[in-house]
Amino acid sequence: METSTPAIVPGRACGSCTLCCKVLTIHELAKPSGTWCPKCAVGKGCTIYSERPTPCRTFLCGYLMGAQISESWRPNRAKMVLVFEDQGITVHVDPGTPMAWRNEPYYSDLKRWSSEVAAVRANVIIAIGRRVIVVLPQGGETDLGILAEDEWFLSRELSSFSGKRLEVIKVKQDDPRLGAQGGARGAALKPRHF
Repeated sequence: METSTPAIVPGRACGSCTLCCKVLTIHELAKPSGTWCPKCAVGKGCTIYSERPTPCRTFLCGYLMGAQISESWRPNRAKMVLVFEDQGITVHVDPGTPMAWRNEPYYSDLKRWSSEVAAVRANVIIAIGRRVIVVLPQGGETDLGILAEDEWFLSRELSSFSGKRLEVIKVKQDDPRLGAQGGARGAALKPRHF
């Protein structure tokens, strides 16, 4: 069975951007999130390009793939790397600029995307190293703090007198609510990205 590779938006390329080599976890290289990969020549590229591990070979950031994503989201400019996943959008923020996601136009985009992906039961997640913040579709966000290796999050829609709202809590990955709850959305927090 042949799988298709997502297309890169014409005119876009990594160029001198190497931010994914800092903000993502690469287990195959024992590289944690938030630190530069020892195989990265910052601003130039991978020093083991032809032998790089599969996660590095297959990774394309949201800026490269999303025609609807503005130039302001170029990772080395925004200080954030967008990752589109089945469970939503994860925004990996450079820990050297941990509040970059709160700046405009980023914060407005994040709030809008949160409302849009909520319709398909997905989330917008801010990851600053292992710290996780979920942007809520009704406004605001939930800061889950540091997510341990064995933790995910559970988000579910609750009804109240003032209408529906999204609740997000941290749970252990073996919590039965993750599998039993129709509103469970934790797959975006697999350790490969954190």
